[in-house]
Amino acid sequence: MYCNVLVTKPFDHPFTYKLKPDQSVKRGSIVLVPFGKKNDQLGMVYETYESLPEHAINIKLKEIKLIFDHLFFNKQMIEFIDWIANYTLAPKGMVLKLFLVNKKIIDHEIKKIEKFHFNPISLNLNTAQQKAFNIINKSLVSKYHPIVLEGVTGSGKTEVYFEAIEKILLQKKQALILLPEISLTPQLEKRFKYRFGFAPDIWHSKVTEKNRKNTWHRCYQGNPMIVVGARSSLFLPFTNLRLIIVDEEHDLSFKQEDN
Repeated sequence: MYCNVLVTKPFDHPFTYKLKPDQSVKRGSIVLVPFGKKNDQLGMVYETYESLPEHAINIKLKEIKLIFDHLFFNKQMIEFIDWIANYTLAPKGMVLKLFLVNKKIIDHEIKKIEKFHFNPISLNLNTAQQKAFNIINKSLVSKYHPIVLEGVTGSGKTEVYFEAIEKILLQKKQALILLPEISLTPQLEKRFKYRFGFAPDIWHSKVTEKNRKNTWHRCYQGNPMIVVGARSSLFLPFTNLRLIIVDEEHDLSFKQEDN
């Protein structure tokens, strides 16, 4: 069996590898492959072949080094990678790197699944807040539906979307809160902990490797959770995501001008 592997390098096309007799992969499998001078380059299986593809007949193919049996990206995730690459004109390999991050994170396994529990504080919304939440609430049970929640500073927008988050948590789903700057994270984390009785998962460049490993794999496993993070958290491998909140969505920090 043979496969084309998209490696986490600045290339827009995959490279062909052969499998050892005892190996088996499918589209979306996460693997380690020899590439250039490295023997352990992260990659994702992009296509599979039963027989040697025509373009590789006269090429000496390298073998897949390792297959992460517990990890693979589904069709939607692969389409998301392709879409980002096409939209931003970035190489697919570099987009894949946003998702896989690094070998240490991918090689991690969560030994114990923690039981999920939360203890929300009941707050009474004012008339304007309740009206806004009623509209959001209807959209939470329908297909994808973008909503702009507009209001002056201090008008209570955060409490409105906290109500939406509570509903997601009761359904044991996942939600993501995007912030334009990591300096805003501690403030929101404190409010979140007071409202729901537990701290959200945090994702940005300053988070420790240990916490990044646990957050990444809990996202992949579909555990009920809330992630608060910078724009890079959009590329976490959520499998049960039902709500994305872009706080201060007009902020220019959300848009990266290079690449």
